[in-house]
Amino acid sequence: MPEIPLRSYDYAPQLGWSSTRWETFRTCRRRYFYQYYARYDREFEQGRIQRLRQLSSILMTVGTVVHEVLAALLRRLLRTGAEIDTQRFWPFVERTITRELAKTSLMEVHYGQRLAPEPLELMGPAWACLETFLASDRYGWVRDQLGSDPRYLIEPPGYGEARLQGMKIYAKVDVLLESGGHTVILDWKSGRRDIEKHTRQLLGYAAWAQDNMQVPAEQIRCVVAYLQPEYEEIEKQPTKAELEGLALEVAAEIAQMQSLCQDPQRNIPLAKDAFPLTDNLGYCRHCAFRELCDRVD
Repeated sequence: MPEIPLRSYDYAPQLGWSSTRWETFRTCRRRYFYQYYARYDREFEQGRIQRLRQLSSILMTVGTVVHEVLAALLRRLLRTGAEIDTQRFWPFVERTITRELAKTSLMEVHYGQRLAPEPLELMGPAWACLETFLASDRYGWVRDQLGSDPRYLIEPPGYGEARLQGMKIYAKVDVLLESGGHTVILDWKSGRRDIEKHTRQLLGYAAWAQDNMQVPAEQIRCVVAYLQPEYEEIEKQPTKAELEGLALEVAAEIAQMQSLCQDPQRNIPLAKDAFPLTDNLGYCRHCAFRELCDRVD
C-alpha cells in the first residue's frame, strides 16, 4: 500500500507547541530566544546566529545517521524481507556517516574542544545501535508487518504539524504502521534514557496521530525503542483522559511561552532582555549559543 496521506494546514502565525520547544523554554529562556526568535535579535549579526543554530554534536550526528539508516532499512523491507548482506550494509552505514559529517558543523569542533572526527569514529556507536535493533524481537515484528503490505509512514516529511483542541502542536514520528486494528508509532532513541520525558513525548505522538489519522485514543499504541546499551522499550497506549490531560498541560505551557510575547496572536516576542540566561551552567556546556552569552569555558 502507499504511504498514508497526511493532513495539510493553512499557515497560522500562532506559536506551535512541541516537547522540544517547551524543554528549551523550561531550561533556558535566552537559548529559547535564539532558537525560535533569532530574527528579532538586534545585537548579533543574523548569519552568525544561524550558523550557531545549525551546529550539531557528535552524539546528535550519530542519532541522525541511525535514523537515516533505519528509515532506509525499513523502506527496503517494503520490497524484500531477505536477510541483510553485512558486506554491503557496513559500507552503506559508513557512506551515510561520511555524507552527514560533510554537511554538518559540529559544536565540539566549533568550540575548539577537539579536531573534526573521521567517519570511522562514529561507526562504532552507530553500528552498536543498529546491531542492537537487528537482534531485537521488534525488528522481526517490523519485518513481518511491512511484508504484509500495511498502511504506513516512515520518516514522514514536514514537521509533524497537528491540532490538539485547536492548539497548534508538532510531533515528528519516526515510523507509523497500521497493524491488527491499531495505529502503532515507533520512536527510535540512540541517546540516554529519560523515561518520564519520553513517555510524555509518546502522548504528543498519540495526539498527532489522533488528529492526522482520525483514530480514537484506544486504538493508538506508542513505543519508544532504546537502541543502546541494550534494546529496551517503553510502550504507551494512551487513554482519552490522558490526552485531555495533555491538552490542559499544553495550554498552560503555551500560555507561559506566550507571556514573553508582545503580540501573542502574531507570535512576536518581547525584547531579548526579557529572556534571561539560565543559572544552571551545566546547560551551557551543551548549548550552541554559549559564545553569545559569554559562557565559553
